[in-house]
Amino acid sequence: MKSAPISMSSRKPHSTSSEDGAGVAVTITAVEPTAADPTMRRLKAGRRTLGTIHAEEVESLRLRPGSAWTGAVAEAVQRLTMKRAARKEAMRALGRRACSSQSMLERLVRHGVVDSIAADVVRDLVRDGWMNDEALAADLAGSAARKPGASRALVEGKLVASGLPTALVHRAVEAAMKDGTAIGQAIGWARRHWGGRTGEAARSKSRRIAAGLARRGFDEDTIAAALDQLGLSVDDPPLELD
Repeated sequence: MKSAPISMSSRKPHSTSSEDGAGVAVTITAVEPTAADPTMRRLKAGRRTLGTIHAEEVESLRLRPGSAWTGAVAEAVQRLTMKRAARKEAMRALGRRACSSQSMLERLVRHGVVDSIAADVVRDLVRDGWMNDEALAADLAGSAARKPGASRALVEGKLVASGLPTALVHRAVEAAMKDGTAIGQAIGWARRHWGGRTGEAARSKSRRIAAGLARRGFDEDTIAAALDQLGLSVDDPPLELD
């Protein structure tokens, strides 16, 4: 089930105005812990709630009873509230599956998060260890490389589609497909798909295998090496399969 876009009402404090309805400057009269979460603080002006932020954020902004609810303070509280909602959405997504920094950034923006806040959230998640593009690339490359018929191009394509940087993808795939992995994958694919066709001429068989491997992204050298180990000719051009 797709999560709904983050509503603007859930991200904004109750009031971003530095004046009340009569044009009088607003002053914070109370900073109270919330019943649901003792680490959160509700900022109030009389009976009116101005916003709810973390206790550490209250200290960072130096807010106390008697502090002025200025436009700058209101904007800061609004941004913190929006950032907290965005992080909650990000953690919900990470609970389902790991993702790259870029894909998380794009996800948050699609859900209505302001670009700069989305970037802040992603940076914080990386800093806190919730996301690691290098570890993700290594894991995805290793998993994809073990699948039958996985060529280097196919594995790289999957990693790039996940939003990982190209340079990181190349390094991860190089590590995952070392020691002749690509040739082994090509041979395995050929044996599974063509090993039982004993009645077909070797020349036709080699051309069809070469065509199938080429479509899966294997390069010419890998195809030639695989056919050689299978005892098939590589002299003829690939034949397109139906």
